[in-house]
Amino acid sequence: YVVGASSFIGSLLGITDLATFVPELTPYVSGVYFLSEYVVSPAYSVVVKLPIVLADTATAFILYDLVKDITKDDRKAVVAFALWYLCPFVILISSVHGMFDSISAMLILLTISFVYKRRYILGGISFSLAVLTKFFPVFFVFFLVAYVLKREGFDRNGAKHLLSAFVASIVTLFAVQFPALLRGQFWESMFFLTDRIGLSTGLAKSIFSPKVIPFIIIAFVLVCAAIYLVRRMKGDAISAYVKGLDPKVRDRYFIRGLVGLAVVLTILVIVYTIVSIIGENDSTIHDIMVALGMKAVMILSFYTILLEAYLAYRVLVADELTDGLVFKTLMLSSIVIFLWPGLPQYLVVIVPFLVTYAVIVDDSFIKPFTRFSWVIALYELLILNGSIFFTLAVYTDMVPIELPLTITDWMVTPVLGMPLFGFLMGVFVVFEYLAILGMVLHWYRNRRSF
Repeated sequence: YVVGASSFIGSLLGITDLATFVPELTPYVSGVYFLSEYVVSPAYSVVVKLPIVLADTATAFILYDLVKDITKDDRKAVVAFALWYLCPFVILISSVHGMFDSISAMLILLTISFVYKRRYILGGISFSLAVLTKFFPVFFVFFLVAYVLKREGFDRNGAKHLLSAFVASIVTLFAVQFPALLRGQFWESMFFLTDRIGLSTGLAKSIFSPKVIPFIIIAFVLVCAAIYLVRRMKGDAISAYVKGLDPKVRDRYFIRGLVGLAVVLTILVIVYTIVSIIGENDSTIHDIMVALGMKAVMILSFYTILLEAYLAYRVLVADELTDGLVFKTLMLSSIVIFLWPGLPQYLVVIVPFLVTYAVIVDDSFIKPFTRFSWVIALYELLILNGSIFFTLAVYTDMVPIELPLTITDWMVTPVLGMPLFGFLMGVFVVFEYLAILGMVLHWYRNRRSF
């Protein structure tokens, strides 16, 4: 939708030069380079990046509005605006690289803003749009459910608000995917989601495939069960049961349950991977180790889900739902998403919640956040490397074409048996983890103050 809108605007403005074929790039198309022979024109680049820059601007204003509404402090609202809008790696990823993660960041922040203001239907709509734009906001669902139940009650009223947000999300999903439904390409259009949960798009060629019917039936049963429970709930039955348990016993059982589930899921993934590899002809120990390494992200995703569930649980059993608790949990939830090393553009989605924690809860958090921002900005510059100059080199006389090609050649120079680019990527993954760990340690040292 966004790319289509950008192309439509470009056609209205009479932009016909979208890209230029550059023969000098032909040797760099295959092998370790992964470049294209076509370089995008400045005009088309601006048109494509315009929606992303507008999303950045909207996010800044949403942050300003949310922080001012909570703190009643214009200065803090301006600081929140600046921390996002002047964040170096956010600028690089949206205005230079042209990645769409800023749109997802805007939508998940808008979701939090709507839910905070008790506009749950709008929150459900924006949450669905955020997940459809990028996968990572889906992890915030645990916090959102816990927040609504804690605020509205473990009763019919709380369940009603949750159900309204859920229905709004589902309606939005099918409204956005309606063209794909008509073409019988629903699962193909959802590949970026199904691929991350191990569900092949070949499972269903269309929404009308017989193989999809069980999913529809399960979803229908769950919705009916939710409606039934809402109608049956009386008073604070669930709340009374939870509060009636001894807190230490309750916490112990919950943590043991999460740990047990983590162990079971890990064993299942490992066993499934080994069995599937052994079933292939001529499989070796090396093949098994490579396959297990590829499944590491799946295992870490399971751990992320369990940690998100624990953070949501702490919100549910808290004595009081304070703004400090809310934005501390959002900050920790956002960091937990990246137990595995995320590329710089993926990290954009968590920045608004690092900013809100720094401004609303702990202003000393700005220092580790700034270190994190510059580390990721340098990481992004590494990924861009010579490609950042190609448009200038082809369409202007400001940069000779030899400069980006020289940088590209330099990046594939062998170092320790691997290209320099791969070696530096590994180094920056370590720096990324250290920067994230620095933020966690800062929170841990200061946690008793809030």
